[in-house]
Amino acid sequence: MVSEQVDAVLEVLAERFGTTVGMLWEVMLRQQVVHGVGYAIGAIMCLTVLIICIVVFKRSCDGCESIADILSGLIGIGAAGLLIPLTINAIGRFYNPVYYAIEMILAGF
Repeated sequence: MVSEQVDAVLEVLAERFGTTVGMLWEVMLRQQVVHGVGYAIGAIMCLTVLIICIVVFKRSCDGCESIADILSGLIGIGAAGLLIPLTINAIGRFYNPVYYAIEMILAGF
């Protein structure tokens, strides 16, 4: 049932773009890897921000009274909160791009 829906959507899109279904499917798979790279870059940036916040917080946390200490703690918590979903999405798109391509097709882009 799902494969029939995916095939129907791919045929319509291939006809609209003037290409074959096989070529369109390969492009969609590569696009999922590109999304995975974007998520991985985001995860690396969040990890970098988290490390910087930890270093700043440890250096100045004698009394932990300044606004910089509080701000670095909040930014660090935010970066840690973003790091986990970004990493999961990156790994998923590298490991199983077919699932995410089908999900994209069924969601209607």
